[in-house]
Amino acid sequence: MDLTPKLSLFLTVNLTCAQIHLNFQRKSVVGLSFDFLALNWLGFICYSIFNVAMLVSPTVRAAYRQQMGSSPGVRLNDAIFAVHAALMTSAQCSRLTPLPACCVPVQLCLSCGI
Repeated sequence: MDLTPKLSLFLTVNLTCAQIHLNFQRKSVVGLSFDFLALNWLGFICYSIFNVAMLVSPTVRAAYRQQMGSSPGVRLNDAIFAVHAALMTSAQCSRLTPLPACCVPVQLCLSCGI
């Protein structure tokens, strides 16, 4: 039995929760890259939409099968991971406003509204 995917998921979830807790405990987001967080959130939202659509929509699965010639390999755990990651990243984003960033520059990406 290959434990690599389960270990990877376990580490990802625990490290994300640890970072959220650490930021709350320090009452600061110093060292947190705002660009990374914004792009990570956008990526997980898109990944969630893709996985949930592939999982629950017969129309999307049929279109994929017609275009690619095979059935999509999306499983329930893929959708759960994507939605969980989007929620955890949203929790981190919600901490950006109330906590002081102390002199952390906002990069071009966030300045443009991405």
